[in-house]
Amino acid sequence: TVLLEREKAKVQRALTRFTNEWVDSGVSIVSDGWTNIRNQHLINVLGVSSSRAVFITCHDSSSITASAQNIADLLLKSIKDVGPNNVVQVITDNAANCKAAGKIIERTHPHIFWSGCLVHTLNLLMHDIVKHKDCGWIAEVYRKGKQLIKFITGHTRVNYFYGTYSKLQLLKIAKTRFASYYLTFRRLVRVRQALTNLVCAETWDEINTDTDGANAVKDTVLDSYFWSQVKYVLQFTKPIYYMIKFADSDRPVIGEVYEQMDSMLGQIKDIVEPRDTTLYNYIRVEVENRWEMLNVPLHALAYVLTPKYYHPSWLSTPAPGGGSRRKPHQDQEVHKKYMAALSKLIPD
Repeated sequence: TVLLEREKAKVQRALTRFTNEWVDSGVSIVSDGWTNIRNQHLINVLGVSSSRAVFITCHDSSSITASAQNIADLLLKSIKDVGPNNVVQVITDNAANCKAAGKIIERTHPHIFWSGCLVHTLNLLMHDIVKHKDCGWIAEVYRKGKQLIKFITGHTRVNYFYGTYSKLQLLKIAKTRFASYYLTFRRLVRVRQALTNLVCAETWDEINTDTDGANAVKDTVLDSYFWSQVKYVLQFTKPIYYMIKFADSDRPVIGEVYEQMDSMLGQIKDIVEPRDTTLYNYIRVEVENRWEMLNVPLHALAYVLTPKYYHPSWLSTPAPGGGSRRKPHQDQEVHKKYMAALSKLIPD
């Protein structure tokens, strides 16, 4: 016990230089729920500032319902421990109960913002595009790709012979993994030649007892139209994937989110609109809806305070999708939101 207390004190001393900064620069309270191998539901809470993330606490919430009030109570306790005046925002995932918990926190501490997780939002956006009824061909392409992967990885001998043609394994990615659709398609394209060699080998028919499944896989691999569709999906989801990578980092990026979301949509427009206006209009509406759910005044305030967006070298380059750039505060929507942020932070 003495050794444990000594080590705990040592860690706390090491973290002091980070937590001391919270008084001057503020801190974001970040939380996420997960389930461990014992099927316990846990909620981790971290404090994130410009320096780095600091673990605050972990709650075992197995015995309580995941209601908005219960989640809010857990986060309010951490806010109290950190000091409410030091907290700028609380970040959770975008579930309805978490969003409602954010509203409770904002009523309790009017100066604190609730923000949904940008990475989670973008991942849901990619899911919406693939699964939407008006984009059935994308879902069908994904189904064929998953069927191909499942057949090869699920048959020991087939998987062994596939390994003789490629050192890259086929990916079986859980849907909870960020950008799972993009990563699955990208890996398929990278191993296309190996798959072709596999299904065209003399051993293909010998090693397959599941004739129907083997024939379906072979037809998919040798279908050039399937591969052209896969490449097209990769083209217009690539900007979303790179936006996920941009947001899922250890550095503070909130000041760049506003512009990066516009750039992402502009890049998608350049790729999709000339080929399929209907698809682009659907994606645009989905991006705008997700952004509206996520966009809080704090994003606009951080955007206005990011120096690079006032530099002539940036302003002189054309914006993705066409049009000229302008300084952040000259945008009426941005102006309205950053004034709302100032009013929230400084009510006097």
